Amino acid sequence: MYDLKVTEEQARLIQKSLDLYSRILIGQFEEISNVILWDVLEWSDFEGNQVPCEKIHQFKDRIGLLKQELLGIPPNASHGIHSEKVSDNARKAYDIQKVIRHRIAWDNLKEGQTPFGVNFDEPDISSNDENYKLPTMDKK
Repeated sequence: MYDLKVTEEQARLIQKSLDLYSRILIGQFEEISNVILWDVLEWSDFEGNQVPCEKIHQFKDRIGLLKQELLGIPPNASHGIHSEKVSDNARKAYDIQKVIRHRIAWDNLKEGQTPFGVNFDEPDISSNDENYKLPTMDKK
């Protein structure tokens, strides 16, 4: 067992990374273009603060074509997380990120606020590995 101490910001980054990894493994390659749009490109790097959306759309279209060639599925489709065609690593990454988002959601719930949405759902196991156990996460 390991004990990893991280800040909330670091936990959010780990959660986002695991989410992207699991999405790529189920065939949602187009999520890469969303990362480029929101996390890679600096808005101020472009004249007039214009993000080159046309280039990003072209990139997304090319990813869709590659996905169709590699996986045989339409550009806007993917396998489900529980599909037998999906690596169990995708499910394990998804499980871990659910634990992290659940902890962060509860820790940031304001007094009087009603917990609403999947972030507040108790994480369950998606993995097919019968020896796999969900990690735990506590706030210190």
